[in-house]
Amino acid sequence: MSNLKGLAKLTRKGDLQRKIDEKTDYINRLKVGLSNMVRNSGFENMNEFLLTFRECRNAYTDYQRQYESWKNACRKPDTPTHKDEKLSDKLARLQRKAAENQNSISRQTKNRGAR
Repeated sequence: MSNLKGLAKLTRKGDLQRKIDEKTDYINRLKVGLSNMVRNSGFENMNEFLLTFRECRNAYTDYQRQYESWKNACRKPDTPTHKDEKLSDKLARLQRKAAENQNSISRQTKNRGAR
């Protein structure tokens, strides 16, 4: 704008001022619309809405933190994850587990007879 002289500079300045006024008017209309939405939602003003929003956001964040800690506490640390296990290894592991379960069942059956 420094390279413009006289009438061109005034015209450019007028255009810029008009654009600034249009944007200011647009922002004011948006503020009124937002204020109406907040009041229609049952809040007295924007500050009341923002306080309620922050309380809810903090409560949700606390809930997420507590949920994650609960989930980590309930997870069995000695339980291995078998995501990278080959199919043959998985079959062998499950067969061993089934055999162990079968042995414990047969021991329990024998113990009942001894009573």
